[in-house]
Amino acid sequence: MVFKKKYLNSFSCVMLLFLVSCEDLYFTEQEIVEVEPIFVCEEEAYLDLKGQSKESLGILLELIKFNGDLRIIPHDGYIPMDFIPNRLTITLDENENISRIFCG
Repeated sequence: MVFKKKYLNSFSCVMLLFLVSCEDLYFTEQEIVEVEPIFVCEEEAYLDLKGQSKESLGILLELIKFNGDLRIIPHDGYIPMDFIPNRLTITLDENENISRIFCG
């Protein structure tokens, strides 16, 4: 009887060590997600676009890797009152040139 109790204690210790050592085997693979930097609208950075044509606007924004929200409002177009602070809004004049640049 004493031999069985001693054997049972040894067996339980070995099982406990086995379970503790298996804890490291349960790992999860971390998913790597590339996050684009958050665009912060700074209208001073885009003031040089004023006077440029609408056709050149797409090329210029592609060159500077613009990744934010953009709203282009044609001449005599309706400007909605919704305000999104990180959206660049560009208004055009009657010749399809950029007349005003602002955030919102």
